[in-house]
Formats: sequence, C-alpha cells, structure tokens
Amino acid sequence: MSSVRRRSFVLAVATAAALAMAPPADARRTIKLRVPRFVVPPNSNREVCTFVPVPMSKPFDLSGSVIVNLGGDELSFTTHHFLMWVYQGKDVDRFPPKGQIVVMKPGGGACLDFGPADTNQRTLIGGAQQPRLETRLPAGLAQQITPVASGGRSVAAIILNSHWINGGDRPRKAAVKVTLMAAPKHSVHQFVLPLFDVVANGFIKVPPDQVQSVKWAWQPGGTDYGGGIGGGAYPTGPACVTSLTSHMHKRGTLFTIDFLDGNTVVPCPQNPQPNGTCLTATDYAHPPQIPFVPPLLVNVGQGLRYTCTHDNGVTRSIKMGCEEQAGVPPGVDAYTAILSGLGTTGAARPCATDADCAGFGTGKCVPANLVFGFTSDDDMCIMPGGWYPANAQGNCDVSGLPLRN
Repeated sequence: MSSVRRRSFVLAVATAAALAMAPPADARRTIKLRVPRFVVPPNSNREVCTFVPVPMSKPFDLSGSVIVNLGGDELSFTTHHFLMWVYQGKDVDRFPPKGQIVVMKPGGGACLDFGPADTNQRTLIGGAQQPRLETRLPAGLAQQITPVASGGRSVAAIILNSHWINGGDRPRKAAVKVTLMAAPKHSVHQFVLPLFDVVANGFIKVPPDQVQSVKWAWQPGGTDYGGGIGGGAYPTGPACVTSLTSHMHKRGTLFTIDFLDGNTVVPCPQNPQPNGTCLTATDYAHPPQIPFVPPLLVNVGQGLRYTCTHDNGVTRSIKMGCEEQAGVPPGVDAYTAILSGLGTTGAARPCATDADCAGFGTGKCVPANLVFGFTSDDDMCIMPGGWYPANAQGNCDVSGLPLRN
C-alpha cells in the first residue's frame, strides 16, 4: 500500500472512530429522549410512563425543547398530553428499568403511581398537547437540570408521561420523541429557579362527603414556611416568574392562581385567563403550563395566591382508611401531624376492605378524611413554576448581568 493510500486509510479509520464515539453527557448540546412505541387499543385511551436515566456528572443548562408526538394522523387517534419531569429525590433506584413502558391504572394519572413515593421531588420541565411543540426560554435564561446519585453513578433522572386517545375501531401505535437543547456557551446571564410552593399542603383536610378548598400565597420578601418541608427556594426581593403550572391528585377539582397586589386580587398583569386569573385548571392529570414572555415581575408586597378545591366523595370517589378510634374518620392534616411529631403526613392507612386493617385500630375500613399524602389516593396542593431574582434596578432584564456559563 502506498504511503498516500496508507495515510488516507488511517485518516478514514480515525474519522470513523471519532464519529462512532458519542460525546460525554456533559459535552452534549442536546439530549435525545424517547417514549418507546406502544399500542393503544381501539375505542379506549392509554396512559404510559417510562424512566430515562441520562448519565451526567455536571448540570445541564436547559434553554428549550422540541417535543414530537408520533402517531396521530387522523381525528380519531390523538395525543391527550405529554409531560416530562426531572426527579430530584434520593430514591432513583425505585424507578423501573430504563425505557420500560408502564401502563397507568385508573386514578394513577400523570405518573403519580410511577417510581418513588416522593412525588413532590419532581420538577416539570416540559409538556405538549399538540403533534409538535418547540419552546425556548427568554434570551439569557436557562434552567439547570441537576444530576442525582444512582447506583454509584450520576444521572439526570427524567420521567416521561404520554397519554393517547384512540376513538377508532383498530389498535394504533404511538410514540414520543424529545430533544432537550442546552443554552449556547457564554449566553446565560441568569438561571431559573424552581418555584415550588407547598405550604397549602399542610391544611388539606376534607371530611367524607364534603368539598373544601385550601389556599396560600407565594410572596417575595415573605416568610418561607415551606423550605423545611420540600418547598423551592424563596425570593427575598422582587422576582421574575417565567412559568406557572398546577399540581393536585385525583380528588382535586379546581386549581387557580390569582395575582395579589397587597391583599387585593387584581387581574393577572400578563397572560390573564378569561376570569382574570394567572392560571385555572380543572383536570389534575393535565396541568396547564402558562409561560410568561417577558417574565412576570412580582414585587415585594405583591404575590401569587393559589387555591385548591378537593372533593372527597361528592362527585369523586371517597377516601377510605383504617379506623383508629371508633366513630372518628381517620386522617389528620399535615400541619397537625408535624406539630404532633407524626412526620409530614397524617394520611390514614389505606384500605379497600376490613381485611386490610386486621390488627390495626378497630380493624375496620371506613370513609376517611382526605389529607396531604404521597400516594395518588391522598392529595396535594402545590404551585410549581420558575423564577429568578430581579436585577438591581428591580426589573427582569438580564442582559446587563455577568455571564453564568
């Protein structure tokens, strides 16, 4: 072989080897995810969940995503929703193996019964209800996906949830492709922090056969009551809100977010809903995502008040639990449970029949109080979203801030 041909051959082999080597996760500009193809039976709907641990030793600066729901080529077969979370808890190994499709049971919507029980350790990072959706954070912003420990390695623990409706008379197949895009180098001036207010959880207590509401307000400069019970970082000064969504379980019937100026409710300054709220949701399993472009400025003295309405046995199924004291519905609110040293939940022991309560309390399975808990049969009232501190001038312009990447 001539020296020229030899050099060409060596160059070709080296080039092929380089192309075959995937870049390390920390050097990726994009992350590709997929919900594997699954079958939706005729005249039915199917909701599935899958877990994707992405090897990653450093945070990924997320600036946008592209979501493509594959399969809906006619009116009778369409996606109901796709949602995507990053898990930030300590029980990653309790998820099913990578890529395994798990079909949700009725009542387990939005992956509430998928993986670890600490569902409040999940941050929503994307979603779509159309065939294709591309989203981008405003210029200068990124959301960091932080890796967690799993089996001796670091991964970004990502949950994918896909729900499809098949109104036709034959089985159909669906899948989802997702691309997460990193912010360009030397472009990020501010990182978006999780807005995750959980204080209202502490006051949920709906007796059997009743409907009741709880509320709380997220207020810059206010007292951070939720930081010690899983709540997100709290602003000490003016805050710029980039997005809002809702989180309830299956007995949640209404979630609203109002804008407060002092103690007065005023129309939402940006993206107001028809009733003037910043968000209104009536379906716990399909939380709306409200983006604010430009970000919504919330000054000290203002706030976002979120309200959850829960139905325990009026139009929704009644909560059942093992009776501890004769004639007293089991289950205490989380606020009482914390003060009593019972932990962060006072949810009743779950049951379907008296057999599930053998040797416990009175041994009877009875209608219970609906309170905060970590299973899909208990409930939650959480306001998730994203925010970052306002600049020194008290506005949301980040262009003059130092680069963060």
